[in-house]
Amino acid sequence: MKRIMAIAIVMVITVALCANVSATVNIDRLSVNKNTLGEMMGNDINGDTLTIAKGDKVYILGWAFNGTSRLKEIVYTLDGAEKKCEDNYIDRPELAAALGQAGLEDLEIHAGIGSNEAAMELLGLDQLGDGTYAMSIKAIYEDGAEELYKEFTLVVGTGVKAEDPAPVDPDPADPTPDNPSTADAAVLAVAAVACIALAGIVIAKKVK
Repeated sequence: MKRIMAIAIVMVITVALCANVSATVNIDRLSVNKNTLGEMMGNDINGDTLTIAKGDKVYILGWAFNGTSRLKEIVYTLDGAEKKCEDNYIDRPELAAALGQAGLEDLEIHAGIGSNEAAMELLGLDQLGDGTYAMSIKAIYEDGAEELYKEFTLVVGTGVKAEDPAPVDPDPADPTPDNPSTADAAVLAVAAVACIALAGIVIAKKVK
């Protein structure tokens, strides 16, 4: 019985450690227009949707540790296009031990995403116009490995992108916009008739 209990405990601990290590990128806070730990009470994502107003800024706090390579950078994608985040990283001492990865303390360097006093900004979101975008956040490690944190929908302002105004069709009853040369020809014809009539009058006077 004791042997069975011991095996069960070992299995539970192993599963727990594997679960911790598999969650290699962790965003503790994602907030709109708040960039300190005291202000950031949690994640502003509602389910799978983040809603912001035009001009809003988005900040994140967290860490990334994959047990193999140091964190290189955090990036986000917008409709598939990769975007940069603020270059704002710190070391996270004791992270390896907390994840059951003693001996890998070298990977704690550069593992913190933002700091408690200054969270990391997702650069450029404050420049977006109204629209709905497919967005994700991921970690990239120095060995080239990537870890997806989350995929979600970003709604900015009304959520509807302004369409370019449609071209205005000219009035078919008015030929002038479509054929300005016709109007010019008409003017020239009238002028020519006037000149001929004037010449006729002059000749008639001379004959008299």
